[in-house]
Amino acid sequence: PHRSTGRRAQRAPRVRRMTDTEPRHALSLGAGAQSTAAAVASVSGIIAPYEVAIFADTGGEPAYVYEHLERLITFCGPRGLPIVKVSAGNLRDDTFTKKSVSPPLWVRKADGRPGGPGFRGCTDRYKVRPIDKWLRRWAEVPRGCTDTKVSLAIGISTDEAQRAKDSHQPWITHTFPLL
Repeated sequence: PHRSTGRRAQRAPRVRRMTDTEPRHALSLGAGAQSTAAAVASVSGIIAPYEVAIFADTGGEPAYVYEHLERLITFCGPRGLPIVKVSAGNLRDDTFTKKSVSPPLWVRKADGRPGGPGFRGCTDRYKVRPIDKWLRRWAEVPRGCTDTKVSLAIGISTDEAQRAKDSHQPWITHTFPLL
């Protein structure tokens, strides 16, 4: 399995915009079917281009995710979509060494039927926060900013539309290109 190297997050090249009032455009890349479709559609000219795609590496994804990510980097990079990796550490290692980690655990309802994921603190800590932190630096967003500075596309499809939510950051606007 892949282990996070602990290296600093990569920097994407700065792309000139028409004005500084326009938001930067990025894609949250989970390397699943939906975000892959958005990335490929972007570099193929089917949808508007993104300046960068960001993969939040938990350090504990299955090997096939990392293999697919490398294929995406090879495919998208030369076509104008750099992919950067960010990380807040290794979820697998942290689960066994830190008391504050809440990995996604599936629970059953009181009657024994399958329920859903319990509290998913790892999503916030290992995916959302590292992406937000990287975007803040990349878009040069000052603390306290409430103007939209980043348009962040998230690959959510119609079968999971209930997951489409606003950002907790006032300077990020979520978009959903597959909805």
